[in-house]
Amino acid sequence: MDFTGAKRSVKKAAAFSGIWLRRHIIATHPLTTAMPDARILVVDDEENVRHMLELTLRREGYRVTLCADGADALDHLRTTPFDLLLCDINMPGLDGMALLRALRPRARNTGIVMMSAYADLDGAMEAIRA
Repeated sequence: MDFTGAKRSVKKAAAFSGIWLRRHIIATHPLTTAMPDARILVVDDEENVRHMLELTLRREGYRVTLCADGADALDHLRTTPFDLLLCDINMPGLDGMALLRALRPRARNTGIVMMSAYADLDGAMEAIRA
C-alpha cells in the first residue's frame, strides 16, 4: 500500500489545531452525515474538548453521551448501543487504543473515529490496524 497521501494529509493536519480537526471529522464522517439522530459517544479527558463537541453535536441534532476516560466509556458501551464513537487516543488510565482493542470484537456496528491533537502517523496506523 502507498501511504504517501496519508502522510501528506497528516502533515497538513498537523498545521491545524486538534479542535479544528475534531470538528472537521465530525462534520464529514459518513455516519454523522447520513444519520442526523445518531447516538454518539464522545471520550476525551479534556473537559473543554468534551464540552465543545457536545455543543456542536447537539446543535446538529445528535444524541450525545460524554465520558472522561476509557473505563467509563467501556461501561457505557456495554449497556448502550452507539452509532459512533469519537475517542481521544491519549488519555490517562485506559487510553483510546486500549479502549479500541477492548471494543472492537463487541461493537461491529459502531463507527469509530480516533482523535488526537498530536500528528503521529504511527499512532494513526496502529488505530487503523486495531
